Formats: sequence, C-alpha cells, structure tokens
Amino acid sequence: MTFRPLEGKVVVDVTSSLAGPYCTQLLAALGADVIKVEPPEGDHARAWGPPFVGDDGALWFAANAGKRSVTVDLDRDRDRVLELVDDADVFVQSLRPGLAEKHELDSVSLRARKPSLVHVSIGAYAGRPGYDPLVQAATGIMSVTGEADGPPVRAGVSLIDFATGQWAAIGVLALDDDPQFRTNPDRVRNRDALRAAIEGALAARPLEEWEQLLVDAGVPAARVRTVAEAMADEHTQALGILQKLGAGVTVAPPLKIDGARPFYPSPPPAR
Repeated sequence: MTFRPLEGKVVVDVTSSLAGPYCTQLLAALGADVIKVEPPEGDHARAWGPPFVGDDGALWFAANAGKRSVTVDLDRDRDRVLELVDDADVFVQSLRPGLAEKHELDSVSLRARKPSLVHVSIGAYAGRPGYDPLVQAATGIMSVTGEADGPPVRAGVSLIDFATGQWAAIGVLALDDDPQFRTNPDRVRNRDALRAAIEGALAARPLEEWEQLLVDAGVPAARVRTVAEAMADEHTQALGILQKLGAGVTVAPPLKIDGARPFYPSPPPAR
C-alpha cells in the first residue's frame, strides 16, 4: 500500500508552465487533493509540443498528473478561487509579477482571510517574469554547458523548473506542521488535542490497512492483540516457540543452542 502523508489536504494550484505544476504534482503524489485553476484557454503548457501525449504537450503530461481542474477567468470570477481557498490547506501560485496582488491572491491577502493557509509563491526575479532558459542564462549555467570553443548552451532538461518545483514541495511539507505538536514537550502539553487528532485520522481506515501503511513507511507500530491472537500470529508460528505440553500450550525458552530450541521435557508434575 502507498503511504500518502498529505491525504485529506487540499491544494489550490494557480500555476502554469512547469515549476509550479511540478510542485503540485508532487503534492498530489503524496496524497493531496490538488485543484488546478486554469484560464478559459487552458494552461499554455498544454500546447508545448511536439511531442504530444494525446492532445496535450508532453511537458504538460509530465507535470499535472493526479489533479482535478477547474476553469476560472480571474478578471471576472476571482471570487471562485477565494471559495476554493476557504476549503484549502495550501495555495500555490506562479502568476506573472503583480497579478497576485492585483487579484488579492498574494500571501498577505489570503492569509488575512485564512491564517492557517500555507501560501507558496513561485517566481524568478522580483518584478520580472522568468522561464527556465532565462534563469539558466542569468545564473551562468549556460556559460559552462556545451563545447569549450562553442557558444553557451541551454541544458536539455528543464533543471531549474524541476529543482524549483521540488524545493517548493519540500517547503510545503516543512510548513504543514502544526506548532502544537512540533516537539515532544509540545506534544505532551497538548496531549488531549493530539490524541483526538490521531484518533480522528485513524478512524478513516481499518486497522489492518493502517498497520501495513505504518510498517511500510518504517514507523514502529503494532496492533493491540489478545494473548490468543498473539499465539496465532504468523511470526509466532514461524519462531516455533510454542510447545504443547499435555493438555496445554506454553512458551518454550526464547533462545536456540547450536540452532536448536530447547524444549521442556515434560509438563508440570501432577498433584
């Protein structure tokens, strides 16, 4: 089973091109419900091709899996985005400089509306739009790429966009951290709230599924078993540690000598 730590989180994605969409695609892969907001004409990356996957460009296909999509004209129906934000945990935007402020989708405006919101802005230079090749040129990457006696060359992979998307996703994971439970003293101090939050989350899945998810994720976990359930467990059976003695069953010594487990020679003496 896949471990999805952002299960139940809602992300509003007002990004385009590659860096922002790649960030939110990673969040979707980690379990978030990502709602991509597109203009009426669609994200322009849909037309970036060839190559195409179906009717859309391959880069669009590579950065938008696992999302839902809604169409919104920000100039006419900005309030639709605000309605989405009201039910969201994370808002990610990569609008051209000045547009977030114009539509009151900037961090100050949205966090005033919803203080718990994690707001992520993805851009290049302050006040200037930017794409991967422009940043490769501006940061010197192109100057060290290509032949020594040839012109500067853009790296074939959009490494700036992919790295930006990864770091933005890491930032979301770092911020999506309730300060009530950040340290052990915090968790002790807020024990009742933590217990309620854990019990509420655990109620969403059956015991067997949670146990497998936690084990797969490397989290020490064990269900609370009865003695009979523990004796019937496959691990107990594989150890060969249970010994039938007369009318009962007991636990043999928990050790092996030269690869063999010593067993009791007889049941306890009768009366």
